[in-house]
Amino acid sequence: AMVSGMQQIQGKTYDFNASGILQYGLQNTPVGMMYFDPASGGAAATGMTATPEGMRYFDENHIMKTGLQTVGKKLYYFNEKGIMANTGLTALPDGLYYFGADGAAVSGMVTAADGKIYFMGGDYKAQIGLIQTPGGTYYTDVDGHLVTGFLQTSAGYYYFDPATGLMVRNATVNIAGMNCTFDANGILIAPQGLTPQVSAVAPGTVIPPKAAAQPHTRRSTKKKR
Repeated sequence: AMVSGMQQIQGKTYDFNASGILQYGLQNTPVGMMYFDPASGGAAATGMTATPEGMRYFDENHIMKTGLQTVGKKLYYFNEKGIMANTGLTALPDGLYYFGADGAAVSGMVTAADGKIYFMGGDYKAQIGLIQTPGGTYYTDVDGHLVTGFLQTSAGYYYFDPATGLMVRNATVNIAGMNCTFDANGILIAPQGLTPQVSAVAPGTVIPPKAAAQPHTRRSTKKKR
């Protein structure tokens, strides 16, 4: 007797049309998109599978998945056509991600194609604001860009080293020709009264280091020789 439709043969799933002809490739089935892989004799694919359009992912029931999917211990993103097409920075509804050349999401510090640096958290999303790491504290703006220089907050001024991006703590550093001292929490404590020359800076706004060249003090300041 002629077979048609989905058939289980020796533990694998195949698809036959009404004429009993074995079907290959991507097929829209009542349960979802499936891929009958020519590379495995037409058996329905599971897991990561190379298709003519690109890499796709099929669950244990052979159904094509879209969106963010954890495969093994890595996180991948498949577009609405089920294709793993994203590398680099990718804005998704729940956050900004960075996918490496292999398509897997990356955590930690990354430099994007635009030259800007981002900090991806353990959830692979770009982190915003003050970021505590074992190596020190970084700061990113609302777009996730790592920023350096002075930062005004309600607690005072912080300074993020342009060379490393790290918050300066417990140290005196020369910034634009002036020695600036920061306490254990990273707050600027000397010279006292130093205010970077910018008008009303909102908390969380980054001040370019050059703006701090002149302290605002009542006493006259000597000109640099």
